[in-house]
Amino acid sequence: MKAKRTYEMSSQAISAAQGLVMTLGLLGALWLGVYQVAYGGKSVGKFTTLLVYWAQLQSECSLNLRNSHIDYCRSLDLLQFHVQTDILQPHGCRAFA
Repeated sequence: MKAKRTYEMSSQAISAAQGLVMTLGLLGALWLGVYQVAYGGKSVGKFTTLLVYWAQLQSECSLNLRNSHIDYCRSLDLLQFHVQTDILQPHGCRAFA
């Protein structure tokens, strides 16, 4: 249980750090984009392309993080799942190993 709690805390910390980096990056990209449109002669279409590209990048990053978390949870469930076999060893047989 301690390992699971540690994993969940680190997963949340990584997710928060990723969100912070993406937000700061978006803020910087928007600032530079607005500056270029206002003073650099770039078109609004180029700015819109930047926003669409950023949205695609951000969705891929969050999807990858979510999928890796789901894979970990499935692995953890498999490791904690104990299966008893229905095959019983007949009386008088030697141990295999």
